[in-house]
Amino acid sequence: PPPPPPPTPVATATSMDDGVERVLLEVGDGEGGFDLQWFEVTIENAAPTVDDPSTHSLFGAATDLVVGFADPGTLDTHAAVIDWGDGTTCDTGDPAAACSVDPAGRVVVGSHVYAAPGSYAASVTVTDDDGASATATGTIEVAVGVDTADAWMATDAWPLDPVSVAGVDYARDEAIAAMSLASETERSAALFVEVVAASLNGASGAEGACVADLLVASHAWLANNPPGSGLEHNDKPWKDEGADLWAALVDYNAGLMCAPAG
Repeated sequence: PPPPPPPTPVATATSMDDGVERVLLEVGDGEGGFDLQWFEVTIENAAPTVDDPSTHSLFGAATDLVVGFADPGTLDTHAAVIDWGDGTTCDTGDPAAACSVDPAGRVVVGSHVYAAPGSYAASVTVTDDDGASATATGTIEVAVGVDTADAWMATDAWPLDPVSVAGVDYARDEAIAAMSLASETERSAALFVEVVAASLNGASGAEGACVADLLVASHAWLANNPPGSGLEHNDKPWKDEGADLWAALVDYNAGLMCAPAG
């Protein structure tokens, strides 16, 4: 049979930028014979890739965005545009813009304050100095934060005044007086405290779906055990249900459930 054809030499090289490169290829036969040949190789530009910009923040505070990107062209420079999803954009080409590209870390950074809570479809577009670009789209969740009962007791203006608990309306001062009864020997008032705080958080716009059933059960429990009932930790109504309702609402008002802490 005829001898197999000689192998085709394959050479690889890494370039830091697009353009035309002169490459010297040396081929040897393993027996001392070799040849040299110069070639011109055209390196094409590669587009960058951009990470997912999804994040979350509190309503009323700045949303700080840090989005990474990659580009095989290590000598490329980049510009970026952030579309915040609410009709506003930020262009890093504007010196006064609240966004920029960090060339060393290869990240796009920006800051924005949303006018309303909600879910926003935001995008980041990165363009290299050869005009190639890539866009990544994600969701920015802007949520109203919850406050603790102590914070509400120190707040002058309540979004509910009066606030209704177990079918009884309490003006702010009346509610605070009942809240002040909470102690180790007055657990009904302790649950009352958390119900008032959760109600005020919901009225402020915080997500409250996760405690809707808890609040219904808490109102029913307080209708049978109002503040001033003198229930203690070991009393049956508290042990059977009240303590669990109280603990869950404490978590909610601390930002540990469906709404973040404010």
